[in-house]
Amino acid sequence: MLRSSTPWSVALTLFAALSCSCSSSSEAEAPPTRTGLIAADDTWPSGLTLSGNIVIGKNATVNVAAGAKIKCAEGSTITIDGTLRVAAEGRRATISCSRWGGLVVQAGGAIDAVGLDLENARTGLLLREGARDSRFEGGDIRNSINPFALEKSTKLTLTNVKATTPAELGTDASNTICGGQSTSCGLVFGTLVASRLDYDQQGHEGILVYDGGELTIEDSHIHGNNSPGEAIWSLKGKKVTVRYTKMSGVHCGVHFEPVGSFELDHVEMAKNVYGARMFGSQEPSVIKDSNVAGNAILDLEMFGQNSQITLENVFTSGKENYQDGQPAKKNTPSAPVPGTGPR
Repeated sequence: MLRSSTPWSVALTLFAALSCSCSSSSEAEAPPTRTGLIAADDTWPSGLTLSGNIVIGKNATVNVAAGAKIKCAEGSTITIDGTLRVAAEGRRATISCSRWGGLVVQAGGAIDAVGLDLENARTGLLLREGARDSRFEGGDIRNSINPFALEKSTKLTLTNVKATTPAELGTDASNTICGGQSTSCGLVFGTLVASRLDYDQQGHEGILVYDGGELTIEDSHIHGNNSPGEAIWSLKGKKVTVRYTKMSGVHCGVHFEPVGSFELDHVEMAKNVYGARMFGSQEPSVIKDSNVAGNAILDLEMFGQNSQITLENVFTSGKENYQDGQPAKKNTPSAPVPGTGPR
């Protein structure tokens, strides 16, 4: 593996409103559209078509109607300077286009979405530095090269979300920041808090925590189809906390190179090439009450400059390699630990 996204006016006029009574039947039934700047509060109904670059203005809130099915032209992007809000629990809304830029949250903007599915966006959720804390709950991010990307000083909370990446990336997947010329990943330079996340990385990278980023994930499953990528890969991340989570079908369950500190609690890492590879940690870290067993080459590997690493009640299949120091082991079990993985 290699180391290592205008203002226009809204097309609604008083003339159009006054001319409805004399318009033809086909004109009266034309589907609603939006393009350019959305300068005032708006509601997006089912059947809406978006075209070009949509900009939700700084003082505007757009509400997506429950159950709405929204289409957009290829290449469209929704830029959020204000707020995009969805309250559609039980009646999910969908934004689906053949290939589009996704949702871009600018400084001062925010997403507050419950029950929204995004399809075929190159980057599903992109939070630019200075974006307000955002949440995405009870929705899918389907067929996205980067399901989410968080710049510094941003925070995204994902709850009950299924994220899937394309099996084949095509020609628009130059993505060197994900670790290769043609690969996919979720990027975290800010703070990601995820619960009940199902992340299907296919044959690509999983979640990359970069340069001061922080990840907290629980009750989740990150998996690939014998992927050469890592489920969780820290490249100078600040802190990684993983609880009650399963990582399978990937190159490494976790790969720290390096990380400030980490805590792995009730995790399950099996059917990977490697379980946990610890190639640098700056503060005391722990793996506890976990099963790291049944991996092809090694379950646990430690190399390079690490602070104290403690293994407490961690079951392995004996495939361990420690260089430049030994972890502290407590209560090593002789059988798998019950209750690991998602609750």
